[in-house]
Amino acid sequence: MTVSERSREQVGELLSTLSTQYGSVSVDQTTTALPPAAYERACEQFAAGRVACAGVRLEDAEERVLLVKDEEGTNRWAEPGGTVNADETLEAGAKRLVKRTTGLDCNIDEVTRVSIVGIGDERNVERPPVYQLQIIFSGVPAGGELCEGDGVTAVEWWKNPPATVSDALPA
Repeated sequence: MTVSERSREQVGELLSTLSTQYGSVSVDQTTTALPPAAYERACEQFAAGRVACAGVRLEDAEERVLLVKDEEGTNRWAEPGGTVNADETLEAGAKRLVKRTTGLDCNIDEVTRVSIVGIGDERNVERPPVYQLQIIFSGVPAGGELCEGDGVTAVEWWKNPPATVSDALPA
C-alpha cells in the first residue's frame, strides 16, 4: 500500500472514530500543493503515521478566544495546535499541543471544524497526494500559566479576533 493510500485510510479511520465519539460531523475537503521538499517531508511524516493536526479554540469566562502567532514568519494568528503523534488520540494530541504552545491545560467540549486536506507536489502533479485530517475542537482553559511556548512568537486572548485568523494549524 502506498503512503497516499495509507494516509487516506488512516484519515478515514480517524473520521470514523470522531463520528462515534461526537456524532455526525461536517467535513470540508480541500487540496494544496507544496514545494517538492515540503511534499517529501509530508510523505515522511505520514509514513510514520502522523496524518492529523489538531487544535483547540479556547474560550475563557470573558468570552475571549486564545490565539497564537506561529514563528514561521507568516505573521498569522491561529488556534493553538499542531501535528498529532501517531500514538495519540486526537483529543490527547490537541491538549498536549495547547499545553506546549500556550502553557495552559484545557478541557475539550466538542468538534468545531474538520477538514481533509489533499497535499500534492506543486512541481510534479503525477505524484499521488497524501491526506491530512485537520480538526479544531472547542474548549475551555483548565489551569496552567499562559506563556509563549514552543513554535509561537505570541499568545493573546482576543475579544474580537482579527480577520486574518488562519484556517491552518501551526505545524
